[in-house]
Amino acid sequence: MAQQYMIECSKCGKMFNVRKGVLMSWDFMKPIPKELLEESPFHCPRCGHTMSVRDEDFRDHVKGVLCID
Repeated sequence: MAQQYMIECSKCGKMFNVRKGVLMSWDFMKPIPKELLEESPFHCPRCGHTMSVRDEDFRDHVKGVLCID
C-alpha cells in the first residue's frame, strides 16, 4: 500500500504531493525506488526545504492523505 500526502511546506507554505510506501507490482524483482521509502527525505518544489515523514512535526503539515491500494 502507498500513501499520497498533500503537504504544506513548513518553510514557504507551498502545497505539494508526496507519495510514500510500496505498491504491489507485477515486476517484484525490481528494487523499491528510494523516493518511496518512508525514511527518504523529500524537498519542497518551490523553496527546496527538506522534509521527512519521520520529522517530529510532519503531521502538522499534512493537509490530506490518499491511500492507494
